[in-house]
Amino acid sequence: MRLKIDKTEEIRLAHGVGGRFSHELIEEVFLPILGNEYLNPLDDSAVLDKIKVPKDESHLISILSDLEELKMRTDEIINSYLESIVNTKTREKLEHQLWAEIIKCEVLWERK
Repeated sequence: MRLKIDKTEEIRLAHGVGGRFSHELIEEVFLPILGNEYLNPLDDSAVLDKIKVPKDESHLISILSDLEELKMRTDEIINSYLESIVNTKTREKLEHQLWAEIIKCEVLWERK
């Protein structure tokens, strides 16, 4: 039996333990929106040896609107699932942990 996710369903603890529910959540909800050639294999990490990083900012400027839209869509997905968590303390704790991880990634990115 496949788990069908829609915006009215809650994400349960079972979705976060790395088993079948986690896999189905990623495969059915996140990959259709955020998937790409690096993430679609669902490996434990993405293989990024094919990515070419431009030496100037012109490429980043040219894709800035795409990056902003991706951020908006990602925020919408995260917020819709955070809103599905009924327990306020649990929701706030998860939101705090999530933003702490995002900030940690941003700090690491800035150091490069």
